[in-house]
Amino acid sequence: MALLNSRRIMGDLSLLPKTFWFSISASALALCSAAFPAFAQDSGGETVLAPITIKASRVGNAPESVTRNVTILEKEDIDKLLTTSHSLPDLLGKAVPGLALYTGAFTTYGQGLRGRSALVVIDGVPQKLNRDTSRDLFNVDVSAIEKIEVVHGGSALYGNGATGGIIYITTLQGGGETRFKSRIETGNSLTNFGGQGANARFSQSVQGSTGDTDYAFSASGDLNRGLFDAKGDRIAPEPSQGDLFDTVSGSFFGRVRHHFDDQSIGASLIVKKIRQDSDYAADTTVAGLPPGTAPARAVKGLSLDEQGGLFNVQGTIDYRHEDILGGTLDAQVFARRAESRFYPADARAIRNRAAIIQSYFESDIYGGSAVFNTPIPLSEDVPVNLMWGMDAQLESSVGPADLFDGTAFDRSSGTVFNRTRTTLWTPPFDLDQYSLFAQLEVKPTDRITVRGGVRQQWAHFSVDNFTTIIGDPIAGGSLDFSSALYNIGVNYEFIDGVSFFADFSQSYDLSDIGLQLRQAPRGFNLTRSNISPLSYDNYEVGIRASVGDFTGSAAAFLSKSELGALRTENFILVQDRDPEEIKGIELAASYRFNDQWSAGGTFTYTHGERTAANGRKIALDGFRIPPIKVTGYVEYMPTDWWTIRLDGVYSGSRDDAFNDRVAFGGATVEDFAIFNLASDFKLERGKLSLGVDNIFNEDYYNVYAQLLRNSNNTSHIKSPGTTFKIAYEVEW
Repeated sequence: MALLNSRRIMGDLSLLPKTFWFSISASALALCSAAFPAFAQDSGGETVLAPITIKASRVGNAPESVTRNVTILEKEDIDKLLTTSHSLPDLLGKAVPGLALYTGAFTTYGQGLRGRSALVVIDGVPQKLNRDTSRDLFNVDVSAIEKIEVVHGGSALYGNGATGGIIYITTLQGGGETRFKSRIETGNSLTNFGGQGANARFSQSVQGSTGDTDYAFSASGDLNRGLFDAKGDRIAPEPSQGDLFDTVSGSFFGRVRHHFDDQSIGASLIVKKIRQDSDYAADTTVAGLPPGTAPARAVKGLSLDEQGGLFNVQGTIDYRHEDILGGTLDAQVFARRAESRFYPADARAIRNRAAIIQSYFESDIYGGSAVFNTPIPLSEDVPVNLMWGMDAQLESSVGPADLFDGTAFDRSSGTVFNRTRTTLWTPPFDLDQYSLFAQLEVKPTDRITVRGGVRQQWAHFSVDNFTTIIGDPIAGGSLDFSSALYNIGVNYEFIDGVSFFADFSQSYDLSDIGLQLRQAPRGFNLTRSNISPLSYDNYEVGIRASVGDFTGSAAAFLSKSELGALRTENFILVQDRDPEEIKGIELAASYRFNDQWSAGGTFTYTHGERTAANGRKIALDGFRIPPIKVTGYVEYMPTDWWTIRLDGVYSGSRDDAFNDRVAFGGATVEDFAIFNLASDFKLERGKLSLGVDNIFNEDYYNVYAQLLRNSNNTSHIKSPGTTFKIAYEVEW
């Protein structure tokens, strides 16, 4: 087991071990190409049912074959929605039914899909780490994204982690004639206009081909300052998970693919780096007031050597054979380095921490897979296809922590952080995961598709002897897990353009072992603990339609587990693992009235509860179960060069967890509604976009802020007032 350098300077490529760049896993990874209908955004912003070719996805291979609810965002839609979005998680929270709204912080903690975790997969590479840092959607820049596909509901298609669904991100593919795309944008607060609220961004991409080789490259840079609330006050830093205030970020993406005969081989590289350098800290004086009664405040004078940040590097090599065993083979190997640093937390009152701690996390991940799509010649009238293969992922991780002087912190009201020492918080550990899988698809008629499959998952976890942050010695050891997971689904197009689908699938989550180890009590025994994978049974039925100018979908889902997820109470993990049940509905509809007018929207309702040992039903906390979410838009195109779009989101109230006296994430959540306005102008050369976010300057707290992640007012953070963004984009 390799102990990663706990004092590594985040983002220094020269410090990466050579094995990161050259080591390959013995098994290969892969994911078959597929085409299936999904609810996508058309050029007018509508949700439409259209055949989408999915590259590197294990979901479906024909337009009628979808047995799940799926949302697709194409490149054009992503660019349009970014006009009134602060980040990729913000964009997805507004656009995807079933996905919770953005937290406003440097985290997706609390932004689940159907009440559970969403697995982010970038070009076939799962982003989730066992010690979940909740920053997976920040690992790639939007300038490098070609398409986003969200598969709703738990799935074992990629093994561990997709208990709520999969967010699959496909990067630029290249090919065709050489083309360049340049984009520059800037924005500011309209409640406190000036340099402190300014932000700027530039991105450049090029795609094309030369001979039999396709290529795509992109690079971008961002400068973010502060944000201001509806009253013009600077929004406070997020002291639990971090924020993006006063950050500089840069990214690079590159891909090449060479075609020969009926084969191709390619390579890609993604680099994303975010660094923070702020003068503002969270004012700790508000923590002494009753929770939820005062807004968090920003105070100038922060003295902290190393602030929040992220560094992610991902490299892949992939191979495709178009004619093997009568079908195709897709294979891929990957290597990834991931680093995250968080804001310091005052945990002196928590018995298993007893310090002011700044955590950071470092991981090296290697893996690969191989997937065959093989037709089975049973009958000419009944097409049968078998998808089968294997995959593997090897992770080595460690979580160091810096500790700070409490006296200097208290005297400065939380602005001065003098590091006293660096120690290990999450001990170094290894997690190796392997699987074999097979899925059979049968089309007994042109209108019916049935598919079913099985995945056998193995995992091996090991950790050496270690000492907790408060000095308790803990014996190391190893654990082995094995799970068989099944799925079956059907899609029936009973009339042209209208389909019914039903699906049962099992999903799997190897719980956050690293989190449990860093909070291990004295005498903790790894082999006798109740650490074990979470297995979920997921049921879904739905209908979708694309008739004339109307498109729509409705899905109802139920997810059950006999062994529930770990809970946090008073910042201590509770390991009773109560059974859980989550259910809900998702609706989406859009209609084009004529060439000028269109409108649409979504509705999401989710309810979740656990069953305690005494049989009592207790609501799941608000970080798991969001309130009702309603989104809508109206789009008007007065001319062929001018488009105006008004969109809004309503987040309902929720007091289920409060009424059941849930401690962490149990605060009452009040409703709010936010509206945004965007306008695009096609110029003789290029396009000009203007976006205004929160046009009515609503003074509100988002759901994450109302839930008080820190359990005090330092997490009671206002959301931005009215902001604007202007962007110019040109292709040449």
